[in-house]
Amino acid sequence: MLFKVGIETPVDSDTAYSIIIPALCNDQYTTVSAADTFEEIVPMAREVGLLMMEEMALSGDLDRDAINLANQQDYRKNPEYADFDQWIEVDIEY
Repeated sequence: MLFKVGIETPVDSDTAYSIIIPALCNDQYTTVSAADTFEEIVPMAREVGLLMMEEMALSGDLDRDAINLANQQDYRKNPEYADFDQWIEVDIEY
């Protein structure tokens, strides 16, 4: 499935790119990561997405329908994600 991934561009060379996968965030889980380089964003997003879905599955909280529904939103317009200035889609199999 293609997941929408928000990227917050670093303000300087000493700061990492912040990464968030909103469809995998809810009241119990927050799927965030960081990447030192732009090239590391996709691998880091895949890794954190898979780890979070594994955690959800182990806890009995993996709701594929809710994830699919959440992933249909346009997070660029959501003020909660205003710091994320770039958006990409990353294929994460689950």
